[in-house]
Amino acid sequence: MDEVLVTGRRNNSYLTNNMELGGKFAGKLKDLPQSVAVLSKEFIEDKQAFTTGALVQDLAGVTEASSYDDVVIRGFKSGYETGVRLVNGLRSGYGYGNSYYNSPLTINLENLEVLKGPGASLFGDIVPGGTINMTTKKPLEDFKGHVSFAAGSFETMRTTVDLGGPLDSAKRILYRFNAGYEDTKTFRDVNRQKRMMLAPSFTFKPAAGTTVDIDVVYNQFNGYLDRGMGIKENNFYALPRSFTLSQPSDFYNSKTFSFSGRLAQRLAENVSLNLSYMKSIYQEDVNEHRTLNTFADAPHNTIMNMRFFDRHGRDYTDNVVGYIKWDLLGDKIDHHIVAGIDFAQYRGDKENQLREARQQTVDGKVVPLTFDLNNPTYTTHDLTNYVWRTQVAYPF
Repeated sequence: MDEVLVTGRRNNSYLTNNMELGGKFAGKLKDLPQSVAVLSKEFIEDKQAFTTGALVQDLAGVTEASSYDDVVIRGFKSGYETGVRLVNGLRSGYGYGNSYYNSPLTINLENLEVLKGPGASLFGDIVPGGTINMTTKKPLEDFKGHVSFAAGSFETMRTTVDLGGPLDSAKRILYRFNAGYEDTKTFRDVNRQKRMMLAPSFTFKPAAGTTVDIDVVYNQFNGYLDRGMGIKENNFYALPRSFTLSQPSDFYNSKTFSFSGRLAQRLAENVSLNLSYMKSIYQEDVNEHRTLNTFADAPHNTIMNMRFFDRHGRDYTDNVVGYIKWDLLGDKIDHHIVAGIDFAQYRGDKENQLREARQQTVDGKVVPLTFDLNNPTYTTHDLTNYVWRTQVAYPF
């Protein structure tokens, strides 16, 4: 007989058929009346995406609005100022999941989901473009561990840890521990960044039909805010991309702490109770020199007018969700009825402060803050010589 060639391949599919949105929806994607794009942990791992910002280009209809955690879904912005970012179906507000300046790390994510179109009926999100939900990794019933190390361009060093399993023989107490650290430079001359995350989670199953989930996330970032660079002489290519307006004394340091808990209780065969609470605390300390978007020597456009910000603030987010879900299963039609309450509160600390300067005192004279694109100077600045503007409100 003639030669028969049989070709087999390993299944590398990233296909996800099921979805769970904080208990409000749990089932097959085809049963959800929305277009949903899902990026699984396998895809995130294969792409070596350390932040969610590295995944935006892989989502149809989703684009980056800026270099921060700021995206556009179907033509509408979705970020801290314009929409709701969800973590396990809960609104993150200004904290883990949506800190605007920093994209969240992916080391503790099971899926990244974009529900396209209005999501007000389920999530209270008024953005017509869509809603982003981040599903975190859950504790495991069997022990598994994964440790990775990576090195790359711009002196990048990165390590991650993922451990999980039961804490007792009856497997009623489960845990998952995710951690990661990154130290890297960027393509800018002055812009070193360090990231660190600790994300433990626990699941308790004290009785049949009762599940308690606890998630804790601590995230820390130390680096700079990259505000871009000037356009010298109206020429986009006059300066190399490594050029920066940041000064060595600038910094952007942030810390995020998030705690969430969820109780899932089966009341009857087709009736369940879900109670969830999440609290996020976001803290930032910023010193930054940035352009005022004008030139002191127009139309030559080689000396930029500058501004300096000294910002210190803390923001709090609380989200409480409680509802009862009733499933009526029929021969041809299934009905799922959800009734409950969704409360969210965002507030800033009373001690939040912001100072802005556009001038400084040199030899007893007040002169504008400027930056010479032909002769750039990088040094540590004495803030006591800066002239602070009045009536500057904290921005958030």
